[in-house]
Amino acid sequence: ERNVEHKGDVDLVTETDKACEELILGRLRAEFPSHCFIGEEESATGGTPELTDAPTWMVDPLDGTTNFVHRFPFSCVCVGLAVDKKA
Repeated sequence: ERNVEHKGDVDLVTETDKACEELILGRLRAEFPSHCFIGEEESATGGTPELTDAPTWMVDPLDGTTNFVHRFPFSCVCVGLAVDKKA
């Protein structure tokens, strides 16, 4: 069974969301230590950092968490890079 928490009134977050984000951001930070990072789950608990002109990685580790929780096979990982506030 999946351990599910609520993020706000409607959004769900699972241990899988958190573990995947930690893994992805850890690898990106190791490879690109001078870049900035915005993770969906980190932002939910700590607030969204300001988007600057610096290279910034944005990660949604489990887009489709509700589908994942209900075992519907429609979810994905989203990773984006913005430079000068442009993707």
